[in-house]
Amino acid sequence: MDYKIILAAKVELAKAFKETNDVYATVEAEYGDTVIEGTHVTLAHHCGPYADHPAPCCRGDIEKAPEGSTILVSHIDLDTVGGCLALMGLKAELCTKEFWDGAGYIDTSGPHRLGELDTLVRRQLQACYAWEADNTVVVSPIKVTDVTEHILKYGKAIEAIGNRDVHLLSRGDARVAAEQRALEKRLIEECPRVRVYASTAADGFTPAGYYSPKYEQIIPATVTFNTETKAITIAFEDGGKKTSARDLVTNIWGPDAGGHPGIAGSPRGQEMSLHDLLRAVTAVRNSFEK
Repeated sequence: MDYKIILAAKVELAKAFKETNDVYATVEAEYGDTVIEGTHVTLAHHCGPYADHPAPCCRGDIEKAPEGSTILVSHIDLDTVGGCLALMGLKAELCTKEFWDGAGYIDTSGPHRLGELDTLVRRQLQACYAWEADNTVVVSPIKVTDVTEHILKYGKAIEAIGNRDVHLLSRGDARVAAEQRALEKRLIEECPRVRVYASTAADGFTPAGYYSPKYEQIIPATVTFNTETKAITIAFEDGGKKTSARDLVTNIWGPDAGGHPGIAGSPRGQEMSLHDLLRAVTAVRNSFEK
């Protein structure tokens, strides 16, 4: 099998590579609002004219690319890997359609939605995420990286997980349990509307810690106080459809604060206080009463 999968971490690298190479297909080669298109196939779903497309990993209409084709990607995750394996004609034999559909759902909805999936599919996805975390690729910021062998290795791991490999499934279970324990240690307050964290970057991405073991449900918002940088982040599980996090932070701290409707933060470089944290939590709570 003579495929070549190239990772370009920056849009400039992707554009330069495409100018001098025949890129048959791209998979999630998305950089902000820019999509790098393949000459024959473009698998994207985050922005531009591709924003309403399904996640590459759960598409059933991807035809096998000709032997020797070059595929360009911007990063490696399960969705990207699924798209690449489909282009190489390998995806269908590795795991079930339910698995790939679940992978696509989590890619677009977030890992806090894992609990909504069938138990086996959830454990299989958790095992994949654990394998990915244990087998990272060193990516150059100044040149493209050939990740073909890594993608094929990931495919073999998916196949083993699809066959219910006990070690890999257990590794996924253990990783999730450890992450949840670490997350709960950083929780300082919660109610059915918001979870409040005090953490650092090393503690994991607490703004996405929407699931509450106490209430056994997904909480719609989080507020995080970074104890190192003294920055505050507000995030909404629905992506800011009902209330914009960006509007909230600019109302609290002015135009120097900002971000996106789903997640936004206090002004960069400015240290926030516990009083600011209280203001943020109060603003989030009040937003649900409008």
